[in-house]
Amino acid sequence: DYVDVLDTRGVERAEERRAAVAGGEALKKLIAERNEMMGDRPDADEVPLTYDENNQGLLKRVNSLEEFADLEGVGAENAGKDLHGAGNVIGNLPPKGSPETVREGKLAVMINEELVMCNVALTNAMLMFGLPGAKSRVRADAIPLHEVVRCQRNTRESCVFQIQTMHEGFNSGMTYEISAPAEDVDGWVHDIRPLAAISYAAKNGWIVKAQDRVGAFYQSTPCQAFVAFLICVNFFIVALDAQLQPAEDSALYSTMDKLDIMFLVIFTVELAINLFSNWFRPFWKDGWNVFDFFVVSVSILSELISDFNVPGMTVLRTTRAFRIMRLAGKLKSLKRIISALTSSIIPVANAFLILLTAGCIFCVLGVEFFGSKSEVSFGTFARSAWTLWNVLAFGSWDDETLPVFRKEDGTIDFWILIYIVCLVFVMLWVLLQVVVALLLDNFVQSKARSDAEDELEKLKEAEVEGGTPLQPLLRDFVLTFDTQEQLKRGIKKLFVVLDVGGQGYLDYQKMHLGLKKLNTDVRIVITEEDWTEITVHHTLSNALGEMNLQQFEKMMMGQIKSYIQRGLTDIMAMNQHRIENHAMLAGLRVLMLPKGDEGAQEELIGDLEKKMDELEEALSGWARG
Repeated sequence: DYVDVLDTRGVERAEERRAAVAGGEALKKLIAERNEMMGDRPDADEVPLTYDENNQGLLKRVNSLEEFADLEGVGAENAGKDLHGAGNVIGNLPPKGSPETVREGKLAVMINEELVMCNVALTNAMLMFGLPGAKSRVRADAIPLHEVVRCQRNTRESCVFQIQTMHEGFNSGMTYEISAPAEDVDGWVHDIRPLAAISYAAKNGWIVKAQDRVGAFYQSTPCQAFVAFLICVNFFIVALDAQLQPAEDSALYSTMDKLDIMFLVIFTVELAINLFSNWFRPFWKDGWNVFDFFVVSVSILSELISDFNVPGMTVLRTTRAFRIMRLAGKLKSLKRIISALTSSIIPVANAFLILLTAGCIFCVLGVEFFGSKSEVSFGTFARSAWTLWNVLAFGSWDDETLPVFRKEDGTIDFWILIYIVCLVFVMLWVLLQVVVALLLDNFVQSKARSDAEDELEKLKEAEVEGGTPLQPLLRDFVLTFDTQEQLKRGIKKLFVVLDVGGQGYLDYQKMHLGLKKLNTDVRIVITEEDWTEITVHHTLSNALGEMNLQQFEKMMMGQIKSYIQRGLTDIMAMNQHRIENHAMLAGLRVLMLPKGDEGAQEELIGDLEKKMDELEEALSGWARG
């Protein structure tokens, strides 16, 4: 059937490659290592690796990735489960019957000359392959459709179709051979071809390239500075127009009107450029872009209907004054302040609600107590509210009709005095201060978040400069796993995913292809030099440059430890002015140094002692003060 076709061809190709395998002794050593690794498996006797003297070392393949995934409880169906935090490193196929799925089925796929049976799902953007296993929805491989060079039925076998990928793309020019029932092959080919053409046009069309170029120009510092300058000049002209109030038939009015139209045209062009370069969702997700669109649109509307006697024209023209607020979207410092204010709306609104409730209570009390004495100030709820507003805002009390000191004999009216004291104490000294405190607290928190984001960006830049190509993967691992047991299990599952074909080892080619396909924030691409460094000059691989599970686990644990040490070093450099943080981080670095590195430990301990002395001196000075 259609599975046997690819299986037979896979064995034939393995036969053709056997002459390229290294000498017999090295291969025997390799086989011994693999068999030792597989020795704990209950079905190890069924799939031993053998050495054939006659044909120069042809290896018997491990039956399937699903069998190998059972090693130490690593199930193929759960291979990506522990990596779904921090960016979903491995990824899943869409759920069965998902609307985004165009076609799906269980097919035979030839990958790296290994035949695997897996779930295959076609979406509008990708062709995805699951890990082998009847229920597995964990994504083992994928082909971005915009990188499909050719998709066609195989001329020799009617049940096989081929997909050729771009050489420099996600799949490094690999050719995938997929076998399906003969009646379904044409359906797969006819679905993939148009979607690949559409995806390619969406990713590489002239419109996309033009958007990238225009966006780079628009987001450049000189362009943003020029737009900010124009906004300031326009606001100055609007303010000048409001001050001079030129007559409609004067030359100055005509000049001001022409300048207003000129700036409106400029801002309309600027909005169109922004809309084109960020079309569609990125534009509307930014609140400042929405504000720009509203202000410019209302300005255009007011200009179009200015010649008609339309009610409300004055209100529309006042939007010119709001153009200066667009400056906050161009300058980072102003944007931080506005963001802090907007983030304070809900907590401050709650405090204002309490303040309003207390004010209403005082208004009702004022009507009840003083309505008959001063109908002008406390005759109704509204008059009472206006009187209290004057008291709170301007310190003005109706001393004519409600004097604290009686005019007849100069004695004190304690009811009025108690009312005023309670009003000032509750409204001004307590509740209003609560509102200010909440506003200040939210502003400080917003600034702290902004500072933390800046420091995180600096830390990422430091990681890029001094890290390894595995940096994005290591970051996700550190953020995802809480315990060492979880970490080791995640490493084993990553090994299963990278070991396409389930042969029980990883080499440079598998790592190079597999790491590129992980869902990290930055695509991981390793070179042969990186592979040499990762394997510690091939001490973590065998004579053929292949790494088994134990060696891969040792490599990953070493890389994670180095990543944490580099992160501590970078954070220490960023916290030089914080003595207590610097001392604590230096202590952590000492604990993480490997045994035998006495020189580095002594250096760090000396630095730690110096910082502790500085901290003790600072604390002593604070205590004396």
